[in-house]
Amino acid sequence: MWSCAALLGALPLAFDHGEGADLRRSSGISIVGGLIVSYALTPYTALVVYFYIEKLAARHASPHKSAMRRGAEQ
Repeated sequence: MWSCAALLGALPLAFDHGEGADLRRSSGISIVGGLIVSYALTPYTALVVYFYIEKLAARHASPHKSAMRRGAEQ
């Protein structure tokens, strides 16, 4: 919600045409572009991080715990 408010608040900066707009337009475009890119990349990076954490946890599982699980299954 905060990111959406920041995005909508930066739109007037990005599309401004008044006096001194050339100085403010670049920061507005940077804000809007950065937020859009972060919106697009967040789902992908979160999945990748989750995948590697699961892989790391499986690799570092203690053999004692896995032996106990096998004994409980039998």
